[in-house]
Amino acid sequence: MTSSYGQPFSQPKNVNPGITEKEEDQKYSASEGTGVGGAAGSGSGGNNSFEPGIFNFGQIMEDFYTQDIAEDDTLGQMQKSAFQGNLVQTAFDSQLASALADQNSALAQENMTVQANLEKINSLDLMQAEFGYNELSKESNFEYENSFANSQYDRDIGMLTATGEQQRDNIKEQSNQDRLTNIVQGEQDRLTDAQQLASQEKIATGQFASNDYQADVAADASKFGAQTSADASRDVATTQAGADTTVATTQKEAAVETTGIRSGADIKIGDRAATADENVAETAAGASIYGSDKQLEGVKDTNVTSTRNIRATGDETRSTQDNEQRLKARERADMSRYSRSMARAN
Repeated sequence: MTSSYGQPFSQPKNVNPGITEKEEDQKYSASEGTGVGGAAGSGSGGNNSFEPGIFNFGQIMEDFYTQDIAEDDTLGQMQKSAFQGNLVQTAFDSQLASALADQNSALAQENMTVQANLEKINSLDLMQAEFGYNELSKESNFEYENSFANSQYDRDIGMLTATGEQQRDNIKEQSNQDRLTNIVQGEQDRLTDAQQLASQEKIATGQFASNDYQADVAADASKFGAQTSADASRDVATTQAGADTTVATTQKEAAVETTGIRSGADIKIGDRAATADENVAETAAGASIYGSDKQLEGVKDTNVTSTRNIRATGDETRSTQDNEQRLKARERADMSRYSRSMARAN
């Protein structure tokens, strides 16, 4: 049985044929130094153009491929056929492995694409779900906060309303107490003023009576002094006149004319002195009465002025209290209107 050492079987189209026969010849002839571009000498010595390596694999392949096997050497033919089959099987397995690797690579790429798409879709679904949950949580938080704010607003309004009512009640009660206090204070002030006025009137009456009495006493004393002085003057004049008359009578005989002249002169002098004393007494009495009258008028004017001052002070005090009450009432009315407007606005 003959055999060929090339490619004994037709190879598949998708299997790599490996090196061509020409390339084999060139490769193996290079080891012998006979091929195109080959180097002289063998792989075991001489001028070899390359290093054969430790195992001299090229020389072994060349000996194996170029070895002639006898026709009756069945074992050698079987060995070579086994090598050829193993080589074909190896090449076929290599091509199948390469094709399988390509197919597996394509499948792996498709799987990775599908996996990436699935992961992307899952991530998008997860992100969308998380976004929805986050938005729902935000909405819930907003609703809770809004509800709390509304409740707090209602509580604040209730608190302000209660506080306003309490303040209005306090202001009302305070105004009532202030009004009662002012009423009682006014009554006490009026009683005090009336008592002081009565006391001052009594004092003024007593002072007036005292001044009147003193004026009467002074007038009586002045009149008594004037009368006494007039009487004394008249007594002196009478005594002097009697003495002069006696002297004139005694000296009548010696000088009638001289005595008559002197007596007339003395009488005239006594009359004039009595008249002068009477005028002095009357002037003193009139001056004393005038001074008493003016003092009484001054006391009356002082009492009237004091009474007017007390009345004016009471009027001003009552006017001031009335104005304060009006201002407080107006302030309370303004606060009440403001509270009602705020309540209507809310």
